[in-house]
Amino acid sequence: MPSTRLQLWLYLPGVLVLAILLGDAWLLHGAVAAHSPATVAGWPGYGLVFGQPHIVGSGLLFLDGALRRPCQPLLQRAGLLAALACALALALPEAWRDGLLIGWTLWHVMGQQAGLACGQARVAGTTAARLWKITLALGAGVAAWSAGGETLQTPPPDGPWLLWAGWAFSASVLPAGGLLWQARQRDGDPRALLALQATALLAYASVLLGHAVLGVLLLRWTHDATAFATYLTVVRQRHGRLAAAAFLPLALLLSLLATAVLPGAVLLWMVLVHYLAEPALWRTGSPLRQVLQPA
Repeated sequence: MPSTRLQLWLYLPGVLVLAILLGDAWLLHGAVAAHSPATVAGWPGYGLVFGQPHIVGSGLLFLDGALRRPCQPLLQRAGLLAALACALALALPEAWRDGLLIGWTLWHVMGQQAGLACGQARVAGTTAARLWKITLALGAGVAAWSAGGETLQTPPPDGPWLLWAGWAFSASVLPAGGLLWQARQRDGDPRALLALQATALLAYASVLLGHAVLGVLLLRWTHDATAFATYLTVVRQRHGRLAAAAFLPLALLLSLLATAVLPGAVLLWMVLVHYLAEPALWRTGSPLRQVLQPA
């Protein structure tokens, strides 16, 4: 798995976002917010950079038969469940579908980051870890919903929903404090816990201060970059540096082709397979994690 040092480097864009927020408020008097795009919808290359390559990259790992065989039953079940979920999602009213997808996406995003951070801190599987993940996901999901989702097509953000998001983020501080104490007791590294908590609060502050696009990009960056760091660690360990160097360009190319030729329902199915399978694939003690144990 990626080292704690690498995980911390992947959180560095948060420093840039913080500088933009403070500089815009104190030095530029809101000029950046006034001239910033209100949505990422329609950005050239946004879908190519964020989201789809991460999902394609996850699938590329299973070109390795030794990784695929022990995980194949799980992937088959996830594929079937994703087909049913996709059919249900497409049958729902648009507002309900958007709400469910926003919630599921943020549960997946925050769950990945919280799982990695808790693993580095040696507090994974504890009650506090589960409560932390739930409160972070609730805060991020409700904040995203209040701002119109990832496309941010309904600004300004909805005040009451943002207040509920604030309560959820405030609640996340309590289990975070417990995790920090447990990490010290277990000789774990708490830095990734602090980095994720700070990043989640910064993304929320971005929405509050009128920079919802920065909040979206910040969470997207940390999620996708951490995932690719994990995948590249796997590929480098099993197939060497040359295969690792080719991995990201191949994922980008295949994502471009998939977006160009596959219908939206198939792309949604791929996303849902990823959401359903990933938690079990990377759970401690799973076949994939056992294969990745250092010799």
